[in-house]
Amino acid sequence: KVGGEVRETPMIERNQSIPGIGPAGDFQNQLFSLKEKGDFGPAVSVVGGYAVIMLADKQDPHPAALDEVKERVVNDVKVQKARELAVEKGNQVQEEIKAGKDLRTVARAVGVDVRTSEPLARGGSIAEFGQLIDSEKEIFSSLPIGKAGTPLTSAGKTFAFAVKERHPIDPAEMKKSLSALRAELLDRKREEYFAAYTMDVRKRMEDAREITIDQKALEANTKLTS
Repeated sequence: KVGGEVRETPMIERNQSIPGIGPAGDFQNQLFSLKEKGDFGPAVSVVGGYAVIMLADKQDPHPAALDEVKERVVNDVKVQKARELAVEKGNQVQEEIKAGKDLRTVARAVGVDVRTSEPLARGGSIAEFGQLIDSEKEIFSSLPIGKAGTPLTSAGKTFAFAVKERHPIDPAEMKKSLSALRAELLDRKREEYFAAYTMDVRKRMEDAREITIDQKALEANTKLTS
């Protein structure tokens, strides 16, 4: 009736990632609070919308059989091997760069490609790696153009880089940006002030019994217009 669909999960343990949902702490808290088969839980927010939980079956804790853990063990081994390989390549990258080799030579040695990022500002981030706070000094000032910088390794990934070009700050563009930012902040402050003023007037009028708010009608109108 509401356009949803029924999905059945495999047997899961607490804190285990749920297919199609992920870790979903609220979902799991509600699920493991249910006692009897057929019990329903409240709607909880999950990736992509909401889910209403029904306990279809449960098992008491028991030593896991091989068939139950085989797939998980295989996946864990693959992840561990991938991390070890990444660390090994990361160490190789660092040694090659310390030896003075350029980025493309290092990339060929470890079998990876060199990618060119979009223009990057201070505080920015690189896809698949995140923010580069520890490397900002090299990237934006001290590292010569074209020379490989100090590699970063995080969560099994190594980020090796070289600066292709730098664009100095244009004072005229900066002035335009500051003017636009100032206008945006001023508009935001006006909106915040008006909202606070409106709430204050409403509260004083309600306290003085000069107005009465029909909360149900207000919520219904909000839903219709949102």
